[in-house]
Amino acid sequence: MTTVDATDGTIHLAPGFSDSGTYTATARASDGSLTNDKGFQIIVSNVNRVPVLAQPANVTVNLVAPGTTYGDRVNQFDMRIGKIFRFGQRRASVNLDIYNLLNSSAVLTESQAYGTFRVPQIVIVGRFVKVSTQVDF
Repeated sequence: MTTVDATDGTIHLAPGFSDSGTYTATARASDGSLTNDKGFQIIVSNVNRVPVLAQPANVTVNLVAPGTTYGDRVNQFDMRIGKIFRFGQRRASVNLDIYNLLNSSAVLTESQAYGTFRVPQIVIVGRFVKVSTQVDF
């Protein structure tokens, strides 16, 4: 946008951000019969523009370096006690199985999400007992 003050001849230039570059202009003064021209350059710099950030793509960021953090070791102690009974040519066995005898509570699966990082999702099954019998004939 260019304006000229009619009373004192002041030229006011107000370029926009897309007007950056170098321009040549001529100012002319006249008394009605004689004229005088003066050329000059106008340099419009592309400054003071508000920075624009393009929307970044989704990025995966490791919270912990791979291979540096490990979960619990899974140590489970199972035990079976059995007794065989013979009846002629027949045979029967009675068994008592105790799983996770020491009642380990090792974590099998942890959350990898940011807000719930390392929160246990699956824990080893607690101690339980099974009684079984088998008859062979």
